[in-house]
Amino acid sequence: MADWDTLFNMLYGSRGTTDIAASALKAVNVLGEAGVPGAKGLMDYVDEKAYLMGSQGSSPSRDTAYIPEEVGEDPYSGIYSDEGETWNLNEGPNLLKIFLGMEENVLPESEYRPTSWTKGDPEQGWRSIKDYSELRVRKPDRGDLDFTSEWEHQQYTDKLQKVNLMREAVASGEYTPEMAVKSESFPGLNYNTAVNVGHMTKSVGYDPEKEQYYLSMSDVWDFEPEQYAEIWGGVAKEGTEKAYTQAALMQASGKSIGLYDRYYLPESYMTDWFGELDIEDQIIGDMKKTEKGILE
Repeated sequence: MADWDTLFNMLYGSRGTTDIAASALKAVNVLGEAGVPGAKGLMDYVDEKAYLMGSQGSSPSRDTAYIPEEVGEDPYSGIYSDEGETWNLNEGPNLLKIFLGMEENVLPESEYRPTSWTKGDPEQGWRSIKDYSELRVRKPDRGDLDFTSEWEHQQYTDKLQKVNLMREAVASGEYTPEMAVKSESFPGLNYNTAVNVGHMTKSVGYDPEKEQYYLSMSDVWDFEPEQYAEIWGGVAKEGTEKAYTQAALMQASGKSIGLYDRYYLPESYMTDWFGELDIEDQIIGDMKKTEKGILE
């Protein structure tokens, strides 16, 4: 059997060949889980090599020309140090091992799922990482909206317009999940997590049943090769193709983990940071709610 390093060097540079090998590895995992003789041992071998490669670090520049025979002193687990934070990670999950099926997924199932998600659910479903995350909500301080640059002012103005369009849709009863506003940051909301979520998606949306706005975070913890190569290709030692090959082999060795949490916001958050809606929108909203109550 060719070792992992030889396999990588054989595949590097040819996406077509890489994709075929990745499909074969995925099939081995399926057969191994089904208890097919011989496949279980091969699956364990692949998982072990994938873990040795992945545990070197989160960067795609991690070594593949030489994979250590043992795990290092401070192996990457997909979760950051708890230094200075409120959560306790002494017994935190090892997401890399969970992804590879080497440990049980101990993350609790999320109470919610992304409402506008159009792809198939991740293989391990949607899990919550609230035990390793926190959201701080604050009211505006003096000077918060006194911007020091035109760029900052434009960023806030663009967000203000999008959020208030969503609020108008809520008030008129025309809100749909697709109207949630996605952004890397929102004023007054500071979300931190010890989990390495990479390029997570943060959104402010509305729950018609609870009649509350919320901040959501979502991420799929995996090594999807196209996205991985596009984002991290410039970091990998030999560029995009190396990142693609690395990611494809890692992806084929494990099962994706969906991460999703929802934090309901104080009622005053919208008015604190985005102002009152026009009186016309409020009247229309009240009329819609009255009509709904009569029909129910």
